[in-house]
Amino acid sequence: MESRGLVCWKVSLTIAGTVVLLSVGAGSAMGASAPRSDDVDPSTRTNDGDREAARLFSEVGKDEARHREKFLQAQKALTDPSSGATIPTDVRARPVEIQAGPSKVSSSRTLENLRAAMKGEAFAYAKYTLYGDRARETGQPRLARLFHRTAAVERTEHFAEHASLAGAVRDTGTNLCATIKGETYEGTRIYPEYARQASAAGDSEVAEVLNGTAKDELRHAKAFSKKVAKLGRQCPTSS
Repeated sequence: MESRGLVCWKVSLTIAGTVVLLSVGAGSAMGASAPRSDDVDPSTRTNDGDREAARLFSEVGKDEARHREKFLQAQKALTDPSSGATIPTDVRARPVEIQAGPSKVSSSRTLENLRAAMKGEAFAYAKYTLYGDRARETGQPRLARLFHRTAAVERTEHFAEHASLAGAVRDTGTNLCATIKGETYEGTRIYPEYARQASAAGDSEVAEVLNGTAKDELRHAKAFSKKVAKLGRQCPTSS
């Protein structure tokens, strides 16, 4: 991911339960995670004529800035109790129903950005949920609520709105075929290659986990294939 003149923020929770916000300078990679919606090149937001997507990217960017401020306030409350700062919990999700159907954008670049944003929002949801669980386990209920409520915004608002515009959900047969394709690709290409690289680097435990994941993905593909067969449908073969 390229960040053009921006500073991105990563929120981490230490074993002791303390929030740590890490700034990542322009041009840095954010590990294996996909770009968040607010990291998308601003020039792609409006130039392709997809006004609804442009509006959504701008709106989500503002939401993420508000989230950052709340996490900064939480950090101050935890690291400087004498400041009088408190951990905010006034985050409220406004769930959006995902509309099934084709993509609602005209540009392939906008569609690519929406898909990248969806991956980022999904990862944020999972990450903040785990951070919230950890905060609760370490006796910090307010921090747990902040993480969990922010996670809900990422999943039920941001991800849902991106998914509707991107046409992420179709009819059942199409959804099954897309799932089979993804699970097969991960089980035959992605995870085996990651496992090979991990093994070559001496990370044998990681390689074992990745090989196990590859087998799981292929079992998933097989199970979904049976469902497709029951529908009397045949998925298109990859070229």
